[in-house]
Amino acid sequence: MDLDWEMLIRSNLANAHYSLWELYEGKGVAGDVVDALKDSPDHSPISSIALATARYVRGNCLRRLIGFADARASTSAAQAIGELRQSSELFQSLATELSIDSYGGIANTCEGGIVEAEVALGQSEPVDALERYVNALDTLRSLDDCPKGDLLESYGWWCIFGCNVALRHVADPRKLQHYMAIFTNKADEIANHLGNWALRERVFTMEFARRQRFADWTGVHTDWTIDQDDLQRMTGTMGRFPMFQKTGWEILRKAKIVREN
Repeated sequence: MDLDWEMLIRSNLANAHYSLWELYEGKGVAGDVVDALKDSPDHSPISSIALATARYVRGNCLRRLIGFADARASTSAAQAIGELRQSSELFQSLATELSIDSYGGIANTCEGGIVEAEVALGQSEPVDALERYVNALDTLRSLDDCPKGDLLESYGWWCIFGCNVALRHVADPRKLQHYMAIFTNKADEIANHLGNWALRERVFTMEFARRQRFADWTGVHTDWTIDQDDLQRMTGTMGRFPMFQKTGWEILRKAKIVREN
């Protein structure tokens, strides 16, 4: 097999691990691709895409590892910024060179992830990051007017990054509810508009976390009503993402399911 295509396949394998929350596997496979390509003097378009994807995956695996809040969280955040910044630059160059707008959308996802990691390192104030995420959504008032694809998807991920920042850094229950409601509602809208299962998994998980945090703070458990469409999406997400199954069952046990007549 041609080396460039092998690296592209490996970078896509790394992305599959990342999507399934197999973070160490994704980081490891992506790292092998980066190590194989980073010092190459010449890159074909295929190897450039492979390298950009591998850095995207490694950066996002490191970004997700921030949430484990162990002694390595700061190191993970700093490394995530470096990888995501390089991935963003590579994808921006590819978007221009190959006239493929979707690569600009992936670069935008990287930029949103960088903001989350900067907050974790104390390089940005949480409230500034949250307002940046909120303000970015002003351009998405009507999803029908936005091009489908990676650019629209990137704003769904900005919503998820915003949820992460809010959950880690907002101590006021009302402010947390405010930001989380904005982000989960818009991410859900984008996920359903695109039929994006990875975003749906994050939306369900973040909404569950929001309700749990509110109950922990106030002792009040809010009702969660699920209609037939929600139930289909929930079970579809559980089938696609094994790590979500425990959360999915918790939601289904507590939720009120509205059945159609």
